Amino acid sequence: EARVTDRWGNPVSGVKLATSASAGTIVSATEASAGVYRIVVRAPAQPGSGSIGLVAGVARDETSIAFVRPPPKWAVAAGAGGTHNLGGLGTAVGWLEGRRAIGSGEGPWAALIRASGSQGGFTVNTPAAGAYDISVRQALVLGGVRWRVTAPFSGWSVAAVLAAGGGTVEVSEKNAAGTVVESAPAFGGRAALSAERMMGRGAIVVEAGYSHVTTDSAVIVGNLGGAELTVGYRHGF
Repeated sequence: EARVTDRWGNPVSGVKLATSASAGTIVSATEASAGVYRIVVRAPAQPGSGSIGLVAGVARDETSIAFVRPPPKWAVAAGAGGTHNLGGLGTAVGWLEGRRAIGSGEGPWAALIRASGSQGGFTVNTPAAGAYDISVRQALVLGGVRWRVTAPFSGWSVAAVLAAGGGTVEVSEKNAAGTVVESAPAFGGRAALSAERMMGRGAIVVEAGYSHVTTDSAVIVGNLGGAELTVGYRHGF
């Protein structure tokens, strides 16, 4: 918007405002209210900066303008880290996630689909059977939502994440008698806080959360998820 006033600061209406742009295209220049003129500029094909020139009678002025690429509606992210169920099971985890903004790319909400794989294990020692090893592999697909807020520290944004889904779990028990392998369906959910900071054409992602995964395996019972910390990278397109 541009304001046109006389030498005493009073708004001047009905001025034929001449405009020019060093980048982009002037679409219209209309008087929105007394002495206030709204200039609409169509952005060029590529992001950049330019200037807008204004002439009202003998008065001239110029202002700068920046053209930025709109936030992407689609994004893909990937990362790796570890999970521990605060009992005995610790796993290494890797994940790949696709996101789609709900509404405009500038909005706080996004839908997501996340595929993850993990592998870990622990050792059990009982008086009856002695020591034996349990290894667990999981493959899960979760669907959910993200809600983004601006972080109080510069350059970072934080999002709350909720997701649920299912997949398969393979449990292997290795003891003196041999190895028993069992596959079973698994179901669970995940809640996390995700912090992102712009880096290059995307953003570095740090996530801390908790997952709860259950299965009807006869070999292992309890939560196969746990506290999780991962680091990754997001790219929008």
